[in-house]
Amino acid sequence: MNVKNSINFIRAVLYLQAVIRSGAICRTAAANGIKAANLSKLLNLLEKEIGCRLLDRTSRGVTPTKEGKKIYTIALELEHSLSQLEEIRKTKLINPNQLNIFVSEELKIECLDEFFEKNKHISFIFTEDEFSADLAVLNHYPDAPDCSYTHCTIGNEIKQNIWITCSEKHPSALSLYDFIIAKQLA
Repeated sequence: MNVKNSINFIRAVLYLQAVIRSGAICRTAAANGIKAANLSKLLNLLEKEIGCRLLDRTSRGVTPTKEGKKIYTIALELEHSLSQLEEIRKTKLINPNQLNIFVSEELKIECLDEFFEKNKHISFIFTEDEFSADLAVLNHYPDAPDCSYTHCTIGNEIKQNIWITCSEKHPSALSLYDFIIAKQLA
């Protein structure tokens, strides 16, 4: 599969879909920030590549041909798949039964063993990178922009400052976050 050709084809099909929805090339072009003449050329190339006319064009707008309607229907599935992929990109794939944890070397968080024992269904993976962790317990102010964090002092005799960052979209990370905070405040 030639990725570049596939991307250009998908782009043209999505433009065709948008044109059919709006009923006008100029309206679709304006909504997408391109020139109507360029969009018209792109659609002509798509028709040439497919080997048939996809749009009936008049001065009042466009209507899809039988083949155009077929491609439009398939493009709806493509649009749905792209939306799902976009959602995955935004949220990342989250497995609630796997939790990536980072704990700064100098820190001792004694309540972790208790949480692990109570949640044997979760696979706990200790990472060496705080930025790829679903939950990180740090000895410094966090740099991660998309996280919640708290600042606690722990220990009876020795005080240490900790910051906990947590992915707000990961249910197991949120549970561990709440558990650590509750244990530190008890």
